[in-house]
Amino acid sequence: MTIDEEKITLLEIKKAAEWAKEAGQEAKPIDGLNRQYKQSIWDCGTSCCMWGAASIATGNGPALAGPTLEWTMQSLLHVCVAGLLNSRSSTPEQMLELLSSARLSGADLRGADLSGAKVLIGNIYRIIQ
Repeated sequence: MTIDEEKITLLEIKKAAEWAKEAGQEAKPIDGLNRQYKQSIWDCGTSCCMWGAASIATGNGPALAGPTLEWTMQSLLHVCVAGLLNSRSSTPEQMLELLSSARLSGADLRGADLSGAKVLIGNIYRIIQ
């Protein structure tokens, strides 16, 4: 099944991160079903299920792969979000910090591989894996 990535906005990713933050402790409804945020049991192609949660919440159903290059290259913030989505060690809290605190206007990093890059989130540097 192909998902409609236009429905998955940064706001939807933020909502998914908010859900994941709460659903890491106990199952919470997302699509009429109670689901729990656990990276290891989702069918989404990313190591983190926030993309899958955003896909489900927007009516696309479970994602079988992470964001496409086209989705990722919309802006520098999309690049950073995709970096966290594909990082085994990212957390919902990091995604929420990024989407709440990032000031990336004017920067153009299209085509950049950010793996290993240090990103300042709030007042803490995180390394994108």
